Amino acid sequence: MNVGLDLGTDRFRSLRMRDGRLIARSMQAVYMLLPDTVQGRALLERSQLPFAVCDDELILIGDAAAESASLFGKPALPLLPNGDVPTGDPPSRQIIATLIEHLLPVPESGQAVCGAVLPGNGSKAGGDFLTHLIRLAGYQPDTTTAGTAACLATLGDQSLTGIVLILGASSAEVVLVYFGREVARMTLDEGTSQIDREIAEREELFAFDMEGHRYRDENAIRATRESMRGSLTNPACEREARIADCYGRWLQTLLTRVSELKGELAMAGISRPLPMVCVGGPTQVQGFESFLAGRIKAAELPVQISEIRTAEPNFTVARGALIQAELSRSEMTRRAA
Repeated sequence: MNVGLDLGTDRFRSLRMRDGRLIARSMQAVYMLLPDTVQGRALLERSQLPFAVCDDELILIGDAAAESASLFGKPALPLLPNGDVPTGDPPSRQIIATLIEHLLPVPESGQAVCGAVLPGNGSKAGGDFLTHLIRLAGYQPDTTTAGTAACLATLGDQSLTGIVLILGASSAEVVLVYFGREVARMTLDEGTSQIDREIAEREELFAFDMEGHRYRDENAIRATRESMRGSLTNPACEREARIADCYGRWLQTLLTRVSELKGELAMAGISRPLPMVCVGGPTQVQGFESFLAGRIKAAELPVQISEIRTAEPNFTVARGALIQAELSRSEMTRRAA
């Protein structure tokens, strides 16, 4: 039994095939620490939110942590701040291990492969820690990039050739793929988390937890972004206009990177128009495709874009990682024969 694992900054996802059907699992990559009080326990129990107890604190992880944020007026903490495994935070590293253990079922054989996509802007030490956890779960890790995984999942009808645009919470990347091989990849350590933070700062938007501590309310911006009344091309209010402006600058930076691919395209012998596949939760904002098309038209790209596709946002990368795992397992079987 092989598994595809997508360790994104805001959510961990796994996908596997069993008895001819796909089984998906997903958990938000957040946690929360609360004082162990009678009132706190009672509130969590009434809300049917699972928690663990460690010393004098209540620990909530994943979706339970996100759901409890409104109950306690306190933001959940990211497990991968800035897209990397924290080095001096043992509790969060243990919680990461718990989430991965939850997402990876016990393998049915000793040669199970886990196709894994690690955080795009993570460090080598962080990547080593994550692959170590995969091995502890009984799988042989086969890491790949989000771009290659998305290509495997979406560009089969294009001979695995095209441009993949991946937008995430803490990073973005543009990947040029030619017959399944990455010709070039450009990354940007900027995502929607930075957009939400910038707008919250500009609006001086703050919230207060139950203890009276003030924190920047980036979740309010995220909520607006994910459920816009208007669209990127036709904002319905001033905040939506700010979101559109930030998206415009973000995409312009990425398309500038694409315009620098002229040499790579020539070396690969690519002259025909290429499809562009857009992957990630930020691509689901209202009006994204037409907004991107306008930016592409204004940019001086070295290749014509034949079409823009917006992929399913939740499990596209995990599906590509699963395909990678199946290919790797087939190659292992062939070599052993």
